[in-house]
Amino acid sequence: MLKINLLESWQSQTIDEVLQSKFFSKKVLHLLRMNKQITLNGEPIRLNYKIDQTGELILPDVIDASSDYARSVRFCDVVYEDDYVAIVVKQRGVKTHPNEQHELNTLMNHAMNTIDSDYLEPIHRLDQETKGLLILCKHPYVKSTFDTMLDQRLISRFYIANVHNNESLSAQTIDLPIGKDSTHANKRRISNRGQQAITHIVDFIDYNNGKFPILKLDTGRQHQIRVHLEAIGHSIIGDPLYSESHLRNLALCAYKIEFVHPYTEDLISVEIPLEDIDFLND
Repeated sequence: MLKINLLESWQSQTIDEVLQSKFFSKKVLHLLRMNKQITLNGEPIRLNYKIDQTGELILPDVIDASSDYARSVRFCDVVYEDDYVAIVVKQRGVKTHPNEQHELNTLMNHAMNTIDSDYLEPIHRLDQETKGLLILCKHPYVKSTFDTMLDQRLISRFYIANVHNNESLSAQTIDLPIGKDSTHANKRRISNRGQQAITHIVDFIDYNNGKFPILKLDTGRQHQIRVHLEAIGHSIIGDPLYSESHLRNLALCAYKIEFVHPYTEDLISVEIPLEDIDFLND
């Protein structure tokens, strides 16, 4: 079940209208309309109830609310957590999730061993070589909310990188479609037949006598930042696929996430301290 603390700003709306504004799917809304186990402050209500009080709304599970990731014996770093989501740090060299059931050494296996929730699912992924922040949802209803927020660009994701020829790099928007590279199974390339991909170089940080670009994603294509920076002549240092590096030491970190929380209306802004990003301190 999902517990939601009703906000004063939702007064005079129906429960149905609030859940629609949180991007609940039509299927889930239909099943909830037929359900008789919805309660507000312990009293049964229906979705057409017009909110006239604050308190605890409890929505029963009308779809599967468990994840099947095996628990590892390791832990992950949790930098933010509430009743709805957790934001965790994925380390470089660790996959976001397993591709095979027997895999245990992925971020999701470690998260299941760290966070007290039967359901945990990421709304986005990071390349195995990339360290950074990931949002994990604790209930499928919440995941539907955050999936749509990501699609509608209501969640800001910022990266920091160390690139070749950085002295000539300037703030700009890179709007180049990305598709599969037919010559290399693991690579992507700029392709007119590919999917739209937009990366913004929004700022630079001067740190430890270096200049490092800050990048913001509008879309989340596989290897997007790596492909875009290579395309404009500023490949990421340590990238074995898109530069001449022979080391898997990618100087890229998803270091900041920011959004207005859909269930509390608080501004959530989380970042990895610069001193914890290894390539900035080499």
